[in-house]
Amino acid sequence: MAQKRIDYYGQFTPTGVDTSQAKRLQALSGLAEQVGDIAFEVGGRIQKRKAIEDASAEALAAAEEGRSPEIKEGLLSAISIYDQSFNQTVENAYINEVTSDIRSAVDRMNVESDGDYEKFKTNSKAYFYGTEENKGLLPSVDERFQPMLRSVYDEAFERNGTRVADLGRKRARAVAVDTTSNNIDTKLGQIDTESQEGDVAYAEQLLIEAVTSAQALEDAGDKKAGYADSIRKSGEKSLATSAIMREVRKSMDDNDFGTAYGLIAGA
Repeated sequence: MAQKRIDYYGQFTPTGVDTSQAKRLQALSGLAEQVGDIAFEVGGRIQKRKAIEDASAEALAAAEEGRSPEIKEGLLSAISIYDQSFNQTVENAYINEVTSDIRSAVDRMNVESDGDYEKFKTNSKAYFYGTEENKGLLPSVDERFQPMLRSVYDEAFERNGTRVADLGRKRARAVAVDTTSNNIDTKLGQIDTESQEGDVAYAEQLLIEAVTSAQALEDAGDKKAGYADSIRKSGEKSLATSAIMREVRKSMDDNDFGTAYGLIAGA
C-alpha cells in the first residue's frame, strides 16, 4: 500500500536565533563610543589648557620685547584645538598687557613732567609714536592692533594731559601769588623808608599799589578775607609814624625838646 504523503507538519515552531552575543557586542560598542567621547573631551581640555599657558607666555614676551605676538596659521590650525585656543588667548592677553603698559607709561610721564605740559606731550608722543632716533610702540605692533591701542593711548593722553595742565596752572599761579606777596612786602618796607627819609608822596603811591595788589589776591581767593585791609593799615601806620618822627626831629633841630617829648608821648 502506498505511503500517504505528509502535507501538514502541525504546530512546528523553528528554534529562534540566539542574539545575546550581538547585544553584548552592541553594548560594548556603545560604551566604547562613550568612553571615546569622554577621552576626546578630556584631551581637548588638556590641549586648551596647554594653549592658554603657552599663549599667555607668548603675549607677555611679545609685550616686553615690543613686537606683535606669534599667531598660529595654516590649514591645520583651522581644525586644531590647540591652535585655535592659542590664537584666541594670545591676542586677548597681548592686548590686555599692552594697554596696561600704555596707561602705566603715560601715568608715569604725568608725574615726571611735574606740571610741564610741553614736556609731558613730547615724552608721551615719543614713547607711543616714536621719533627719528627711536621707534615708538605703535610702529612696532601689527596693524590689526593699532586702532585699538591708539584709542587707549588717546584716552590716557587726554586724561593725564588735563591733570598736567591743571597742575601747571596751579604751579604758575602759586609762583605768581608768591611773587606778588613778596612785592607787597617790599613796598611796605619802602613805604617805611621813604616816608621817613625820602619822598612822602612816593610812599603814599607805594601804599596805593600795595593795597591794590593785595585786594586782587584776596578777590581771587589766593588770600584770606581781610588781607588787603591789613596791608592798608600796616602802610598807614608807617606813614603816620614817619610823620611824627619827622616832626620830632624838626623840634629837636629847633631845640624844642618839650614839643618833641610831647609828640613821642602822644604817639
